[in-house]
Amino acid sequence: MNLNEIIWRSNYQLLAINSNDNDFSNPFWGSAFFLAYKKSMWLITANHVVHNELFDLTVDGFGQEYPYKYKYFLINNKNNQIKLEELTHLLKFSFFYKHNHDIFSYEDLKKAGITNLNLFEKIDVALCELKNVFPETFLTHMLKDSNGNILVKEGLTKLAIPSENFTKPTINDQYYIYGVVKNKYNDEHNICRCNVMHCNLQYIGEEGNLYKFNSPTTIINNEWHAVSGSAVFNQDGKVVGMAVKISLAPNSKFIMVVPSKTILRLIDYVIDSKE
Repeated sequence: MNLNEIIWRSNYQLLAINSNDNDFSNPFWGSAFFLAYKKSMWLITANHVVHNELFDLTVDGFGQEYPYKYKYFLINNKNNQIKLEELTHLLKFSFFYKHNHDIFSYEDLKKAGITNLNLFEKIDVALCELKNVFPETFLTHMLKDSNGNILVKEGLTKLAIPSENFTKPTINDQYYIYGVVKNKYNDEHNICRCNVMHCNLQYIGEEGNLYKFNSPTTIINNEWHAVSGSAVFNQDGKVVGMAVKISLAPNSKFIMVVPSKTILRLIDYVIDSKE
């Protein structure tokens, strides 16, 4: 597989809707990826994807519970329909939060070995373990470049990322984030997707508990909306982390990424806390 295939087949679109109804007219959108780690399969995304309207990085404190419950879906691309209801697969599990809280507490993070953060920082990570073999097959939809050339054809089976493909970033490598943005709907919940390819990102360094990357072009919000939760790849197809935040300052080029090592530490803590 070439780099485009590796990235595109590893990216999933995740939707969250209020569990009190089945309204697909205005779901939360984001990205996610599957991670094979310690003989288990984990679904990884950003916490603000699965609790979008209530996630606030400026709120002090930990362990608050959100008042709403959500249903989560992944787009499977198994047919040519454009209705969301016919393109999605319901995830019959919830995301892990210790004691049903929606964020990891400061004590949780310390126990997980994550200490380079202040008391009021949150880790924008949501994860869940698949208890059984996942019954659904997920397929790609077509990826083209700006000239209309097909880079990845539709109908390829999507992949999980093995933890062996996690690595650290270096200033000498190039980095890539792919995703799907600008989702639009009509009254019948039809979907119009716009693929995005953010290429040749550069690693700057660590800032707090996150990695900081620089885009070769100025950040345009609409071109990044719903990319949160995407894995960040280098030119060798290795993953250095998960995209969670962009800078909205004028002429900004910064992207913030949760390190792959942080994701593994959180999973380790989840495993240890169950034993």
